[in-house]
Amino acid sequence: MLRAELLQDCGRSLNPAIDLGQIEGAFVQGMGWLTTEELWWDAEGHLRTHGPSTYKIPGSRDVPPVFNARILGDAPNREATIFRSKAVGEPPLMLAISVWLAIRDAIASLADFRLAPHLDAPATPERVLAAIDDLRGRRGRRPRLMPRAWRYLRTTSWASVDATVQANSNPKRLANRRIGTLP
Repeated sequence: MLRAELLQDCGRSLNPAIDLGQIEGAFVQGMGWLTTEELWWDAEGHLRTHGPSTYKIPGSRDVPPVFNARILGDAPNREATIFRSKAVGEPPLMLAISVWLAIRDAIASLADFRLAPHLDAPATPERVLAAIDDLRGRRGRRPRLMPRAWRYLRTTSWASVDATVQANSNPKRLANRRIGTLP
């Protein structure tokens, strides 16, 4: 991801510095949840990805280079809460669905947005490739992949996912279409 612009309604923030940290952290946590934090079990049914040593959590290099988080101003809570503040931790976690949707839309662009990709979360490199293979099979011929998309598919790093999204996304086309639903 190259850029993230976040605007969070915190009501009347008790501590804007802490709230901004919560917003940024929850978004990055959500990115990991939807792109890298895959759970898997062994043949005996034991969970093998039980902590940061056994699955990929987001690191400092996963944070978008342009990352702007802001608090909505002059928006006190209408409910009688402490200083008219609002919850901050969980809502921005869900904003990271936009990352999963951008990956899905990049895949859909390979079929000119005529087919909805079957992309499970988390969108690991293996699942992205499987979604592309499935799209290729349903389309009946090999989708047109742009050079940046091929570079993305050959790596397990998410650094180039933005190049794929940037190369393949047409904002006007995306704004007028809803493709599938989040699993």
